[in-house]
Amino acid sequence: MLLHSKTLFAQGQIHEITNHPTLPAISIYIPADEPPQEGYNVLYLFHGIRGTHTAWNDKGHVCNVMDSLIGEGIIPPTVVVMPYCFVRTKEHQINRIFTRYDDLVKGRFEERFPEIMTYVESLLPITQDPQHRAIAGLSSGARQALNLAPIAHCAIVGLFSPVLAKKDYPSSEQRAKNKEQRPSTAVDDDDPNTQSRMVSDLSELSDLSDLSESSDLSELSDLSDLSPNDPTIVTSTESVVHCPSSIVRYYWIATGDKDPWRAESRKLAKHLTKHNIPHDLNYIEGKHNWEVWRPVLPTFIQEVFGNKQY
Repeated sequence: MLLHSKTLFAQGQIHEITNHPTLPAISIYIPADEPPQEGYNVLYLFHGIRGTHTAWNDKGHVCNVMDSLIGEGIIPPTVVVMPYCFVRTKEHQINRIFTRYDDLVKGRFEERFPEIMTYVESLLPITQDPQHRAIAGLSSGARQALNLAPIAHCAIVGLFSPVLAKKDYPSSEQRAKNKEQRPSTAVDDDDPNTQSRMVSDLSELSDLSDLSESSDLSELSDLSDLSPNDPTIVTSTESVVHCPSSIVRYYWIATGDKDPWRAESRKLAKHLTKHNIPHDLNYIEGKHNWEVWRPVLPTFIQEVFGNKQY
């Protein structure tokens, strides 16, 4: 059924689409169960700024989580789509963090996402009912999920340790100066032992340490290099309020209680409360790493694809 795919698991299966001529790499979890008459539920799931399309299965064990939840009858058969969330694959091979950040703040993945969604949903029978469609992401991927929820026709948005604020992209001179001032050792944000170095690195890209409860919400998820009239992009958190109620119904937010960017989750929750938008804010013991995101995933999926209606 899937072109350019490779089967990695025997029950529910992870298919990797890696050599499509125009699309970034995509991992797709497909349940062993036959699709319901109305089609599979779908979760679009995004990695962070240093991850790839394999991160959620490698680190978050998506296949095992989904097999368990579906096999125990907790949720109906559900497809999980995990794309590579940046567009310039040559740079990703050498882990060019500034190139990824440039892609992020300019919304290049958001521009490509409709093509990804159309392709995947042409291959699999996926429901078009927004209440059975969800989109989620961790860290910078949460920002992309927030932007794309209306375009993906998802009633449910999951934001895991969201990093939403945008600061100016560093100049080439500033990047060179920063490089001279820090060790050349590569940083892996999937390794909890390197979190302190990761926070130092990312603070140079998106300095969130000065965000307080009074920070301007218009900075959140600001894709200022795109046209503000582009219907495919949500340009600020304020736009959450204006999303049609028939599409986005519920925001599920989780962050580590020691996450250096947990203030963003509080501010977003306050904003949603102010406008009477249904949401939950969950604090998990931990920092900005997989020790938080791994247990959050099955909790979120069970919450949004169980019997609850939005």
